[in-house]
Amino acid sequence: MTSAVCSTGLEGHLELCKAEACGLNMPHAVSHNVAAVNKLKTSLNLLELEFSSSNDVRPHLEAWVRTSLQLSNALQGILKFPDAQHVCDRAFKLAKECEFSFIAAEAARQCGHLAQMMGNFKSAERYFREGLQELEKHGYVEETLAGNLCGGLGTSLQSQGEFLLAEDELRRAVNLLSQGLSKSTLTSQFHIGTFENLKGTYYNLQSCLYAKYMQATGNQRGIIATEALVAAEQGRCRDLTLHLERLLKSSVHAEDGKVSADDTADMMDWKKFDTDVDAWEHLRKCMTLCTDALKEQNGEVQRVTFVEYTLLRNQILIWVLHNDGTQEPSNVEITSTLPTMYCVDVREEFKNMVTDVHREVWEDFQWIHGPEESESRYNTFSKPLQEIEAVLLLEGQIEKLRNDPKPKTQKLNELYKLLISPFAHELDVGEPVIFIPHEELSFIPFAALKPKGGKHLIENHPIGIASSLRTLGWATKQYKTLKAKCTISGKNPMLLVGDPFPLPIQEKLDPLDDAIKEVNRIATMLPENSTVILLQEHATLENVISALKTTAWCHIASHGKVSPEYPQGVLFMSCTNEVSPKIDTGTSFSEGLEQQRSSGLLTAETICNNVRCMTAHAAVISACKIGLGKKTGEGLLGMSRAFMQAGVPLVLAPLRAVDSRLGSAFMQHLYEKLVAGENVMFALRNTMVDVLQKRVKVDLTAAEKENNEVVKWQLWDWAAWMAVGFPGVCLPLSVTTPNLDGLRITEAESKASCSY
Repeated sequence: MTSAVCSTGLEGHLELCKAEACGLNMPHAVSHNVAAVNKLKTSLNLLELEFSSSNDVRPHLEAWVRTSLQLSNALQGILKFPDAQHVCDRAFKLAKECEFSFIAAEAARQCGHLAQMMGNFKSAERYFREGLQELEKHGYVEETLAGNLCGGLGTSLQSQGEFLLAEDELRRAVNLLSQGLSKSTLTSQFHIGTFENLKGTYYNLQSCLYAKYMQATGNQRGIIATEALVAAEQGRCRDLTLHLERLLKSSVHAEDGKVSADDTADMMDWKKFDTDVDAWEHLRKCMTLCTDALKEQNGEVQRVTFVEYTLLRNQILIWVLHNDGTQEPSNVEITSTLPTMYCVDVREEFKNMVTDVHREVWEDFQWIHGPEESESRYNTFSKPLQEIEAVLLLEGQIEKLRNDPKPKTQKLNELYKLLISPFAHELDVGEPVIFIPHEELSFIPFAALKPKGGKHLIENHPIGIASSLRTLGWATKQYKTLKAKCTISGKNPMLLVGDPFPLPIQEKLDPLDDAIKEVNRIATMLPENSTVILLQEHATLENVISALKTTAWCHIASHGKVSPEYPQGVLFMSCTNEVSPKIDTGTSFSEGLEQQRSSGLLTAETICNNVRCMTAHAAVISACKIGLGKKTGEGLLGMSRAFMQAGVPLVLAPLRAVDSRLGSAFMQHLYEKLVAGENVMFALRNTMVDVLQKRVKVDLTAAEKENNEVVKWQLWDWAAWMAVGFPGVCLPLSVTTPNLDGLRITEAESKASCSY
């Protein structure tokens, strides 16, 4: 092939990449896709001219097919679906004729996807079947592509109402995809990135099983609900669970270095979990393990309710599971422990906003195609739009809530109606509830949700959060292991980090005086010689990482940030590098600034790479928004996940920026309860309730005292805190707790200092 062909083809590919990087920026994406279309068409014309002058046309034909598939993608980007379908179909037929089996299978997958986009599900079914036939010629050695084709076939059958056939194909797809994802050679980054493109198959299987659930009656419903729940768990935290399995099996905390059968009994490797008929029993064991641990700590706990969500295109699937622990009567039938399954139609909840979405998309079509072509093209696109609009609206509402410093009660009522009301009748007052949210739902402050005219959810229930039932089972097991072998002592002290300073000049961050007070007051509650306190210039990245490796509990009060630059979060430690140009090394001032900045960044990646096999029972991170992270099909990637991957069974962190003074007061009150023996779930719940009932003292300035002013608590000052992992973690004190009488306050004093 000539350099002109290669050059134009490469330029077209680069324009496609730029268009993809534009995300939801429609004008910029369209501009790059239009450029890609022109470049790729030119490349195709040049390839056709070379056919006649080449003795071996096969390489040219293969290049023509691949370029055509790229052109089809670019045409999709400017919403020309029929044109994209025509180009892709030509490429598919030529690939079949030339016996380019793998390329033909990929072309069939793309053709099938386009047919689905236009609502031609029978045509899509044909393409997916032909693609599978091409792969069968060489065996399913390409599991990911085969899984995608089976998934597309299953979705097409489901859209035609063929639920039993659809279920078979979707299960076949899940099995094939699992084989590809289970390869030990995959890195975490590749594993997570790959699954991001495959998660839809797992969602479609759950949707198909729900349709089957609605047609079933009696006990059969419970059995189908468990099948759907297993499918949901198969599509969550795969990479994280893989790390946790390895951590548990390595038995890094075992004194003899050996792994007992009991140590691994609560874990099931992915290959077995994806195919074993006992997968549901494994999930039930994870819940029972958690329930037993909570009942052992608190005699008032009779049962624990687990609520798992899956966010689909226009629906939210909800599983509600009640677990009484191992003390269940032996004569209770297995069906009595099966989950209840609910489905919320998100489109119905946001029907008043749908018209606005259609109007905006209609305007985009007129801008791209002009008034003459818009109507026919819009009618082609409107069906798939209806499938995704509801989820986009829900995500928009959650983002508005998260960014609103003073959320209105109406928003909390709406989310309660959507996420809690369907099963609220199943909950007993005082019963612990552990939520397993999904994607955007991970950003919701469940503690603050409330029915119209009712109480906040936290007032009636202690609340915990887990990324999946399997990781919850691991966290419970890990806590029990740490509890037996590690307490706060000179060997495994409690790490307290407060107000690291100096900070990067570029960030323009102020010192946190309240963080120093917070750390010092927590230290006074603990036994002597049981803490390592790193304040200001002593809280360097090197010192903190070193201390994290042996601590029994860590508490970090610092500045934090989650941003496009650091989507998984960063904590700012004390910077040590001097900012100045160095002539001898050729370092400029700007380079010196960046070196100074990077010397104090504690990122999620740093923890995963440098702080492994931690002995900490919990990590409490008192830093703004650090409970957020990057949303992926794998789960939420952030600091909470990083600490858990390092072996910490519980992470407590806020979802939003919290007032420094109120956050410090909240933490001090929380630790009073932890030192008194409460676990994190109940201590967090009781602290939040005390805020609502004005029982948390806030330090007042001299002027505020003189003017009898009170400090106003906003919702995010207490509701932002979220405990992820096993919520029954207790402060691991090995000696009698000190006297807290001097630190506690009267109810009158607290009400005089704050209000809500």
